Amino acid sequence: MLHPRLNTPVLFSAVCCLFMASGVFTETAVTCENGSVHQLGCRNNEVISVQSALYGRADSVTCSEGRPANQLSNTMCSQNGILDLVRRSCELRQRCRIDMRDVRTSDPCVGTYKYLQTNFICLPAIQEVTCEGSTAQLRCGRGRVIFVYGAYYGRRDRRTCSDGRPQSQVENVNCINPAQEVPQRCNGRHFCSIEASNSVFGDPCYGTYKYLEVAYVCISHLIVFSFSGFNMSGSTETMLNFSTTILLAAVCLFMASGVSAKTKVTCENENIQTIECNENEVISVDSALYGRADRNTCSQGRPFWQLFNTGCSQSGILNFIKERCELKQKCEVRMSDVRNPDPCWGTFKYLQTDFTCLAAEVDITCENDKAKLHCGNWQVISVLSAFYGRRERNVCNDCPLAMSQNVNCENPTDVVAEECNGKKHCNIKAANSMFGDPCKGTRKYLEVTYVCICK
Repeated sequence: MLHPRLNTPVLFSAVCCLFMASGVFTETAVTCENGSVHQLGCRNNEVISVQSALYGRADSVTCSEGRPANQLSNTMCSQNGILDLVRRSCELRQRCRIDMRDVRTSDPCVGTYKYLQTNFICLPAIQEVTCEGSTAQLRCGRGRVIFVYGAYYGRRDRRTCSDGRPQSQVENVNCINPAQEVPQRCNGRHFCSIEASNSVFGDPCYGTYKYLEVAYVCISHLIVFSFSGFNMSGSTETMLNFSTTILLAAVCLFMASGVSAKTKVTCENENIQTIECNENEVISVDSALYGRADRNTCSQGRPFWQLFNTGCSQSGILNFIKERCELKQKCEVRMSDVRNPDPCWGTFKYLQTDFTCLAAEVDITCENDKAKLHCGNWQVISVLSAFYGRRERNVCNDCPLAMSQNVNCENPTDVVAEECNGKKHCNIKAANSMFGDPCKGTRKYLEVTYVCICK
C-alpha cells in the first residue's frame, strides 16, 4: 500500500485540490448472477481504482427483472473476499474482465438471486506494461516529474505478454507482487528506466512468463516532494488495498498542475501532424514514435505484411518533436521531415506523439520593465521555463528596426524559477544586470511560462 505520512501542508493541498477535481467521479459496473463476464473500463490515459465490490444482494431492485419476490427479499447477502478478488484483477489497469465463474465459487445466500457490483474511479495516468527481460522507460516532460501510483511484477491475465509463449508459461494468473523498487527509483525524476526481471523484483511464480505494470502521472516538480513520505511495501493484499483519500489526493495534485494527456497519430501517407492545446495551455511532449508498435493503428486497407513488424521505431524522434513543439500552444510537424531514414522498409508506419497540455500563463516583459507573476488564492508559482533575449520580431519592437532583427538571441535562465517558485506573487526586472546580455544591440525581453499550483 502507499503508506502516507501526511503532514498539514499535504492535507491542505489535497483539500484545496479537491475543489479542482470535479472530473473524478465514481462509476459502477453491475453483472447479474447469470452473466458470464464482469467488465470494468476507463478511457485512454486513465486507470481503474476499485473502491468497493459486492457479490450478493444489498437491495431489492438491482437485477430484479423477472425475478420472484422471494429471490429479492434478502438484502443482507454478501460473499467474503470479493473486494480483494476484483482488485487483484483490475486495480490500476485501463480495463479488465472477471469471469463470473470465479465469483460464484460459493453461495453466500442460497435461493437469493445475486449480482456482482463494483464501484470504481478512473484516475488520469500513464500505464506502462513491460514484458519480462525488457526495460520499462518512464518519462515526463520539462518541468514535471514522475509520481508512481502503483507497480506490480508477475501475471494476472493470460493475454498480456503472451505472444510466442507456451500455455504453461501464461496460465498462472494469480501471480502478482508489489514492485516497490519502481517508486523508490523513479519518483521525483524526469526519466527513469528499470528492467522487468527477476533479478530486480524477485520471482513470484517460477516457470511463469511475467511482466511489469506501472501506473504513474507526471506532476509539477514542486508537488512530488509533498509525497516524499510515501513508500510501497508489504503484502500483495495490502498493496491492492489502496486508500481512496491518498489516490484522490494524488490525482487532485495532478489535476491541479493543469495536465491533460493527449495522443496524436498521423499515418505515413499524410503530410502534416498538428499538435495543439487550448488557449492558455502549452504542449509538453511525453513520448513520440515514428514506426509501428501495434497492428491496429493506421491499418485500414493495409495488407497484413505491412502491419506485422511491431518493433519498428525511428531513433531521435522524441528530441525532434520536442525541439519543434515543447511549451508551444500549437505546432506543425511535416511528415517528410520524419520519414528519412526508413526504420523498417515495407512496414506501413505512423507518427504517434503523446503529449500533455499544461494550463500555463505566459508572461512577456520588455527589457528594463518588471515582470509581475501572480497566482490566485491558495496557489503558488511554479516556473516551467524562462528565457531572456529575442526569438520573435514582433514582440517588444517599439525601437529602431535594427534592434529587433536578431531572433537567434535566446538565453534560457533558471533565475526566475529560483526567485519565484513557491511564491504567490513575484516581481523580477527584465534587465542585463539580472540575466546578462546575450546579444548586444538587440532589444530583448523576458518570457516566462509558469503554472499556479496548490501550496
